[in-house]
Amino acid sequence: MNDKTNSNDAGFDAKLDQLRQAFADELVKRLGALAEGMAEFDAADAEFDAADIDADRAAALSTLEERAHVLAGSRALFGYPEIGAAAGALEEASGNGVGAPSAPNTESSVRGSWARLRAAADDIKN
Repeated sequence: MNDKTNSNDAGFDAKLDQLRQAFADELVKRLGALAEGMAEFDAADAEFDAADIDADRAAALSTLEERAHVLAGSRALFGYPEIGAAAGALEEASGNGVGAPSAPNTESSVRGSWARLRAAADDIKN
């Protein structure tokens, strides 16, 4: 019975390692999508009309919120709790900013959360 238990554990560990590798591979795509969202957020500042800036920033923040939510969802399950926490912080900062896209704390919160997420992802890659 012990041999069977050890065999089951080894099979589970192997499957979990495969899932972790799939997550790491997918992380690159998810971070790319979030980087695009950050570029949209930055591009909003190129608008000349303040109302357009707010509308474009709100749209970019909404996109960031959705993309961060997807990333935050199950990341802790794969042994990457910091990715989940950082993505959750970005989701929250983006969501809070949708209603006040030009508030000073919106930009600092979003950028700080994005930096935290990138740092957590770099830890996985290294």
